[in-house]
Amino acid sequence: MASQLRDAARHGDLRALELVLGSPADPNQVDEHGWTPMIMAAHAGHAEVLRLLHRAAAELELATPHGRTPLFVACQRGNRDAAQVLCELRADIEKARSGGHTPLLAACREGHAEVAQLLCEQGADKERVALHGWTPFLLAARHGHTSVTKARMRALN
Repeated sequence: MASQLRDAARHGDLRALELVLGSPADPNQVDEHGWTPMIMAAHAGHAEVLRLLHRAAAELELATPHGRTPLFVACQRGNRDAAQVLCELRADIEKARSGGHTPLLAACREGHAEVAQLLCEQGADKERVALHGWTPFLLAARHGHTSVTKARMRALN
């Protein structure tokens, strides 16, 4: 059952996921890398899978061994729909992994302007400083992500 649940979450197979969750299956089980089905679905951008897992009592804040929550993973990958669903489900938008890296910082670092905008609209701290002194938008500028920095400048005007 464990591998079927993970496979269904990873591949966005809602029908298989419903069948597996209908039997005694732990929606918070982790694989050999410490990833939960919720993290796998966030990584792949399967927004409806996230909703279904949440209804089955999957935890929003369970993180990988490296501190990456489902919201962090969705933001890092640029999966806006998944990030939006996780925000709607009340995932912690300020939960930081080691070094103070938040979901907003991850989105900015990777150049995902739409995800960064979503997080800002949800109230993410735009000026939060990570361990090495970087704010999300300074890090975007450092990595040459002009779409993120331009969106930030438009928001200031």
